[in-house]
Amino acid sequence: MSAILCEEDEAAVLTNETIEVHLSYLRAGFETVQDALPILRDKIDQLSEKVDSKIEALNISLSEKIEKANEQRIAGDAALGQRIDAVNSSLCQRIETVNTSLGQRIDALNTSLGDRIEKANEERIAGDAALGQKIDKLSDRMSQACEDLAQVKGHVNAVLWVFSGSSIIGVAVWIAKTLDWI
Repeated sequence: MSAILCEEDEAAVLTNETIEVHLSYLRAGFETVQDALPILRDKIDQLSEKVDSKIEALNISLSEKIEKANEQRIAGDAALGQRIDAVNSSLCQRIETVNTSLGQRIDALNTSLGDRIEKANEERIAGDAALGQKIDKLSDRMSQACEDLAQVKGHVNAVLWVFSGSSIIGVAVWIAKTLDWI
């Protein structure tokens, strides 16, 4: 059964009785909600207080843990700083010791090498002087040999002239005998 009355060309409209029935159901549900509303508000307030107290407790606990961790970090930083300073001091002392030792060794090596270089220079100078004397002797010998060679060359030229002249005379005599001139 339909509670809507309409004719063919008219729009559908609810009857007053149907609207009244719907309103009565709505009123009953609304009154139930209104009756439950104070209880729900109390429960919400209780839950809100519980959540607030738990958040506050958690906040306090976390703050204490953060402070404790911060204090431990500060103490650790201080201890680490002391250890770094101790290591730095120890390393500086070691570096200074090694630097001094190396400086002494370098100075000794420098002195030793300087002496060796000086000795090598003296030996080189003595060798240069001896070599200069040998070169001078060799130069004198070469000069003497050149002079001797020039004299030999002069003698060879003279002998060549003598042989040439004798050959010419011998050939002239032979030609004269062949032609019976002599």
